[in-house]
Amino acid sequence: MQTESYDTEKPEILHQDITHISEEQVNETLEKFVGEIEQKPPVYSAIKIDGERAYNLARAGEEVEMKARKTTIHYIKDIKIDFPLVSFTVGCSKGTYIRSLAHDIGQELGVGAYLTQLRRTKIGDYAIENATDQFLNNDFRFEGL
Repeated sequence: MQTESYDTEKPEILHQDITHISEEQVNETLEKFVGEIEQKPPVYSAIKIDGERAYNLARAGEEVEMKARKTTIHYIKDIKIDFPLVSFTVGCSKGTYIRSLAHDIGQELGVGAYLTQLRRTKIGDYAIENATDQFLNNDFRFEGL
């Protein structure tokens, strides 16, 4: 299965039988994506094409051609397979589209795939383990509005 947006925003299309896919095949396929890869961003992305966001063009029904770009996948780990779901942790360079990574993995397996959930745990020097919940239970008052 896959979707036009590479995530749950659009309905599923191209339903494929996955019963022939083994855990070993999934693991071998994931290994192929570690290192420098060419990746096409999804058409439903914020990349500008002739001054307009690609997602606006795609939602308007216009044909959008995204150009491939190089990105680096440093690692894929914590792999959990419970067909039809596969989850993992990815360490990647700036500019990597995880939706595209999920799509490309599905294409490599010949059955399609799309992203159902994403949790960012680190951006630059900011990591989730260093986050604080000090603002979660506070009331705020904005003065001068």
